[in-house]
Amino acid sequence: MSPPLAATERAVVASFGPQADVRRLWAGQPHGRSPWASCADGCCLDLALRSEPAEAVAWLRFLLREVLSPRAVAAARRTAAAGLPGGHRVDGRVLVGESAPVLVTVAASRVHEVRLDDDHLPLEPRSRSRCAEVVALREGPHTER
Repeated sequence: MSPPLAATERAVVASFGPQADVRRLWAGQPHGRSPWASCADGCCLDLALRSEPAEAVAWLRFLLREVLSPRAVAAARRTAAAGLPGGHRVDGRVLVGESAPVLVTVAASRVHEVRLDDDHLPLEPRSRSRCAEVVALREGPHTER
């Protein structure tokens, strides 16, 4: 994560975590407690062991969208009102889940998830784009202008 989280930002991330009160503290906050915690230096987010993929993805998207890297005007205003600078860039990946693993990838603070099989291969292979093909929309003589 760059820049690293300041102490106040680490405290906010911790306020959603396992030791936190279960009340909803922020607009759009997922249910339950966040499985994510900031490291002591604020340079990365750590995922709790045995986290469920859906829960991990929902909380990560929330933290990025509302606290760490808001892009929407309303979210940026909420972050500023809480005294947080926002504007962090998060990149990385983590394997979540044991029985139905999901590879969670973050690039430029955008979260993507890929469901994997037991051998950690994608269940749905990405479609490769094919070369473009020019198709005549109408038959007959064509006039170029």
